Amino acid sequence: MMKNTKLILFILLAAILLSESAVFAQDKMDMKPMAKDGMNMAKPKTVGPHSLVLAHQHNALAFTMILLDMTTSGKIEDVSLARTAFAEIKRSIEKMDEIRRMHMDTMGKTDAASMAKMKPMIDQMETDSAALKGHIQALEAALQGGSPNVQDVEAHVAAILLRLEKMNAPEKKMDMSENKMDMSEIKPGGTSKMDHNAMVMMNGEKAMGFSQTATNHHFLIAKDGGVIQVEANDIKDISNRDKIRAHLTEITKQFKSGNFATPFAVHRVVAAGVPEMEKSKDKIMYMYEETEKGARVRIMTNDPQALEAIHAFLKFQIEDHQTGDPTN
Repeated sequence: MMKNTKLILFILLAAILLSESAVFAQDKMDMKPMAKDGMNMAKPKTVGPHSLVLAHQHNALAFTMILLDMTTSGKIEDVSLARTAFAEIKRSIEKMDEIRRMHMDTMGKTDAASMAKMKPMIDQMETDSAALKGHIQALEAALQGGSPNVQDVEAHVAAILLRLEKMNAPEKKMDMSENKMDMSEIKPGGTSKMDHNAMVMMNGEKAMGFSQTATNHHFLIAKDGGVIQVEANDIKDISNRDKIRAHLTEITKQFKSGNFATPFAVHRVVAAGVPEMEKSKDKIMYMYEETEKGARVRIMTNDPQALEAIHAFLKFQIEDHQTGDPTN
């Protein structure tokens, strides 16, 4: 009932966004200062395409989080609602792309110099847009039929969420110099350490498919890369052992292709080192190996930048999973 209520609220938000788009369609909105007791109470406010793109981006993020939360216990709780959430994700992403292209076309005609300076950013936008479209198409196909494949849905939802969060990262930067709060108890995403640790355990069980309390994770740093190792606590626990092996087999394939959607689904933040590991996928070797109680993935490279990224990624995992492994 709670999730249905959340979905309805976000659908109302989407409707508001649609109505507001008519107001914000122009690059600038002229506002006359309002006078009160002889004082100017308002200043002209500039509202351009960027603001509208961000609104649609936040809308897409909200619905993507809801859709990810719907895929629990190996099934989608309400397929009809899942498709409704997907429709809002698709619409928002299409609107983001449409607004950007219109703005780029306008700038190309009026300010070619700025367009030339912005080329790296524009190229990244095109890359992000193409990646999002690919996952949107795959997710739409995965949601067809009476009983969609939950693993396929989760994989593409997590990939969309990862891409949207990376696009949203610059907007989250803020100056904390005047913040007097003790930030040591705050984790990425604004949750307390206790809440965050519980979230990692819950998301880990869901994304990996095996018990987090009946298994143990280790992230080992090596001179040429490192190791991800997961094993069942009990040597007789064949069920979790086999689930670990299936999961790490799939992780090996994903990482080789530069897909880090699963770590994002677990931690709900882009892990340290991931952007560089994605770029350097052809310089990194991933090797799956079975152990007596589970399996491991060896990660190796001879590229200095890729090695630095691997170590950053493993240190992030050590901290967020609280494994106690050495970080040097």
